[in-house]
Amino acid sequence: MQILNPFRAGEEFQKLKSEKKWMLALVIVFIPGLLSLAGACLIQQKVMDFTIQQMTEMDLSVTRLDTVLPLLWVSKIVYGIIFILAAWILKSIIFHWFSRILNGEKVERTSIIYLIAFTYLPFIFKGLLDVYRGLTYQIPSYEEFISPVEFTESLLNVLREYSIFFPWVFILMVIAVREQYSLDNTKAFFVVLIPYTVYFLVQIILIS
Repeated sequence: MQILNPFRAGEEFQKLKSEKKWMLALVIVFIPGLLSLAGACLIQQKVMDFTIQQMTEMDLSVTRLDTVLPLLWVSKIVYGIIFILAAWILKSIIFHWFSRILNGEKVERTSIIYLIAFTYLPFIFKGLLDVYRGLTYQIPSYEEFISPVEFTESLLNVLREYSIFFPWVFILMVIAVREQYSLDNTKAFFVVLIPYTVYFLVQIILIS
């Protein structure tokens, strides 16, 4: 838990380098992801119930929708689990490539994958917050519900999604990269910053 403190995280990452607690690493990666997925599913379930209610009031058929819904939920959960795993591994490998380009110490790829898992700890709090949001979510009025979403609103939603937790995790990732590859703070910062900058630009393009 000392990893949560950026001022102590460096020492803790050095200790973890000599340990291989892969089961603990997997748990730390999947818990926040599954909590956030649960929160999103709670919101989508309420939205779907509202949609079915509106269709019923308009005398539209909902039989086919009720049949497809279970398959949609199963596919969403499976996709969510695959995405959590793929994002963690891909992100770590990209950090490894950039670190080697900047003359970082030569280490195995699996080592940075292992360390990056422990930077997910702050996201557990985000996951709990997402579940709370899902439980307390209220459907807006019908007019608001069907109104088109503006670009600025979509962009703000993306930024709001990360809130205070992303900067916290970002700092921990920089520290993990620094300790793993014996880089200075500046190089470690850019190793993490460049991939995330590209990722955010892609999100903005998709939103637009």
